[in-house]
Amino acid sequence: MGSLLLVGVAVLLYLASISAQPAPGCQTHCGDVEIPYPFGICTGCAIEKGLEINCNKTGNGIEKPFIGNVEVLNISVSSGKTRTLSPISTYCGYNPNTKQPDELLWSVDYSSWPYRFSNLDNKFIVIGCNTLAYIYRTGYTTACASVCENPSALTNDSCLGVGCCENAIPDGLTSYAVAFYSVYNDSNNLQFNPCSDAALVETESFKFSSHYITTRQFNETYEGRQPLVLDWAIGKVACDVATNMSSYACRHINSECVNSTNGPGYLCNCSNGYDGNPYVPDGCRDIDECKQNHNARPRGAACHNTIGGHHCSCPPGRKLDKETNSCNPDINLIIAICAGICISSIILVIIIFCARVIFERRKLTNVKTQYFQQHGGLLLFEKMKSDQGLAFTVFTEAELEQATNKFDKNQILGHGGHGTVYKGIMKDNIPVAIKRCALIDDRHKKEFGKEMLILSQINHKNIVKLVVCCLEVEVPMLVYEFIPNGTLFDLIHGKNRTFHIPFSSLLRIANEAADGLAFLHSYSNPPIIHGDVKPLTSFLMRIIWPRCPILVPPY
Repeated sequence: MGSLLLVGVAVLLYLASISAQPAPGCQTHCGDVEIPYPFGICTGCAIEKGLEINCNKTGNGIEKPFIGNVEVLNISVSSGKTRTLSPISTYCGYNPNTKQPDELLWSVDYSSWPYRFSNLDNKFIVIGCNTLAYIYRTGYTTACASVCENPSALTNDSCLGVGCCENAIPDGLTSYAVAFYSVYNDSNNLQFNPCSDAALVETESFKFSSHYITTRQFNETYEGRQPLVLDWAIGKVACDVATNMSSYACRHINSECVNSTNGPGYLCNCSNGYDGNPYVPDGCRDIDECKQNHNARPRGAACHNTIGGHHCSCPPGRKLDKETNSCNPDINLIIAICAGICISSIILVIIIFCARVIFERRKLTNVKTQYFQQHGGLLLFEKMKSDQGLAFTVFTEAELEQATNKFDKNQILGHGGHGTVYKGIMKDNIPVAIKRCALIDDRHKKEFGKEMLILSQINHKNIVKLVVCCLEVEVPMLVYEFIPNGTLFDLIHGKNRTFHIPFSSLLRIANEAADGLAFLHSYSNPPIIHGDVKPLTSFLMRIIWPRCPILVPPY
């Protein structure tokens, strides 16, 4: 039993859905006029009986659509309006023969139809001289009076009461009738204005002409008719009720219901971004806004159509200016790009600079390592490791530069045949004499460090002691203990000599200098030959206690 009920409900829903669709084979045109659904020609082709259109052949054999006896010019589904040709009422004065007014009066009644006269698109007009006409229905009357004395007083396109007057109509008007009242029975007026006219007309299509007074042009243009706009609607209920009804007319998924603004009922519109007929299942189609409205597109922008809409985009580097509706250069982007380029350039320069510094430092380190190895530094270190008692140090070039204030000229103690001697102050405030050698023989480079170690082990009271060396430079540097009282030359010949040196003291100095040389030549292992002994290279610890500096064997 339950299954039968479900089947019955399904059948009813199906019948309700197909009842809101045009039947197959329905005629869609009458002559040159399209008859879109929900309208239809013949029974069963319209959504409701009131929207059925008659397609009749006129006297010349041409098919034309009619609502009753009113000809239809076109039907708009999107606006809910139908343009028709409405009859003109005419008054031609009092006929003495019939003793009655010579007039043709029309009345129209759509009260049983889904039509209302559009109050926004129509107006009531009266054309004539000394004429009063009024339009009325039950509970409503509006009148309009037109006067004129001669044709010269008429003005084209003016309908302000001279030869023509107009009046608005209320909304919801479904029927009307026209009547005339002659203000004057003036034979002079009848000579240039034999008849007066009154009608509901479409506001947009009506333009008054003075010829309408002196001729029958207004009446004859559409054969006693004038364009008129009708508003139509579906049913008599609003959207909130209609959407829950099985006969709901808005069939397309992208359609929406809108209440009628002129009387009861509702209309269907395609949703925003769609166009077509919302009353049929596949009637609403996507609008290609990019092709339809080029003027709305921002100047210089590219239009991209989307389903149900569109969007516009400016080319790269440009930004939409809403005031001018155009794509202008994006200043912020330009600034950002320039800033990015500048920052990137600065970073690149910094990277290159840092890489260059690192490269130069590594290169310098490699060069110093190479010099250190060439001067026998590895052999020296091996010897120092094997003999832990050695009091000998290897300094770096940077340490010696710091000690001599980068080998400042003011730090020079003297010049010798093999180099220049500088005074230096080490980190522990110990003064030293640093000899910066001029040249070194390539044959002795590898043994230089080993020989420095031998020289550092010489310990004699009359020999200046070698305490440190630097091997990471092209020509090694030697560091001696500092002798504060200058050289023997300064003692004997110096400008600042203040006392006489006894001969016995000179003999003692010579004896002790010879004792130091004898130690080098005979008692050191291996023997060391000093080849540059002279007063300039003999230093004094005290006035009577000389020491002579030693040099490595000539290279």
